[in-house]
Amino acid sequence: GKTIVAEGVETTVQEAHLLALGCDELQGWLYSPALSPDAFADFVRQRDAAGRAGAPRPVTAVTG
Repeated sequence: GKTIVAEGVETTVQEAHLLALGCDELQGWLYSPALSPDAFADFVRQRDAAGRAGAPRPVTAVTG
């Protein structure tokens, strides 16, 4: 009943390996550099706007 989070994912090879191992969530520089609180809020607003427009939602990650 626990969620497995892999931190520090930097390459697509790491991503594929971790997903194959069954990690539930991934985070790291592959998805986004560390963001300030304001930049993160902008990122979430843009992601949500893309989702409402029918575009696929990106994988999100919080780093830092």
